[in-house]
Amino acid sequence: MIKNFLLFFLVFCSVLHGGKSNQSYPDHKVKINLFCADRSGLARDHKILKEVLESLGCSVRHYTEGKKFNFRQAEINIFCETLYPECYSSAELNWFIPNPEWMWDNLYYLNAIDLILCRTHEVDRIFTKQGMKTFYIGFSSPDHYIESIKKDYNSFLHLAGTSSQKGTYPIIKAWKQNPKFPHLTTVRFADPEVSVPINVTWITDWMPESQLRALQNKCGIHLCVSETEGYGHSLVEAMATKAIVITTNAPPMNEFITDPRCLVTSKIRSSQGLATNYHVDGKAIEKTIKKILKLSPEELEEIGCKNRERYLQYRPEFISRLKKLLQASGKNS
Repeated sequence: MIKNFLLFFLVFCSVLHGGKSNQSYPDHKVKINLFCADRSGLARDHKILKEVLESLGCSVRHYTEGKKFNFRQAEINIFCETLYPECYSSAELNWFIPNPEWMWDNLYYLNAIDLILCRTHEVDRIFTKQGMKTFYIGFSSPDHYIESIKKDYNSFLHLAGTSSQKGTYPIIKAWKQNPKFPHLTTVRFADPEVSVPINVTWITDWMPESQLRALQNKCGIHLCVSETEGYGHSLVEAMATKAIVITTNAPPMNEFITDPRCLVTSKIRSSQGLATNYHVDGKAIEKTIKKILKLSPEELEEIGCKNRERYLQYRPEFISRLKKLLQASGKNS
């Protein structure tokens, strides 16, 4: 009787744990070590990467630094912006997602990198020129769209955060020269170095996420005239909210925004790492703003809707490319 009971118990446990279940479980999850700092845009990067890779069946372990952790053996290491050569031996493949503007004295360490994952075509161009093997993956940004908040196309927003490379002062100069321009809200976590005109609100305090998202959705026109971008989260987040995005007519910014009415001409260039900085001036910004202000509400809404449509394509395209890359590498989960 005891033997029969044990047999029944084992069969019961087998059924309970999937012995006769239709649900299938992967035999093996691809182990990926993700090395990415937890600050600014990189914090967004690692969250998006981890989420997408796990959705593709990978086992992802995130490290904020290389030296200070006992990292596991894995099939793939992925490094974001910073390389940790001491970690190379912990995986069969080493992949790198660079921000070329921060590539200075560590080019030697690229020799052991198997593949450069490129989030923009400009990054692809830069590293192909360096003789590296590249793969364009694209990317995405968090969806901050709030449908219930009505867009005000007479309200401008400039989100610079901690960055000094978002074209903030040329924007302020344009507003100084045009006191009749609509109100501009500037979010820059530093005191202004010049006097701020009356038609500009300059915010230096950190904002709660809910307040920032409400501002992104309320303001109909976002000024994202960056000198350069590794990817461009502030620009892509603006697209997600159906905003009109005014940006620099230079790569990679003009990979996202292609409408000529929304592009600001840049005449001055400088180098930063492997990237090129494109500087806009107040006059060029003023010229583009005046064009935008002549558009009808219907035209503005159409541009904003097209921006969101384009944004909604980024994530599935990114997932599809990453899946194909894992399959091609023989590490398909």
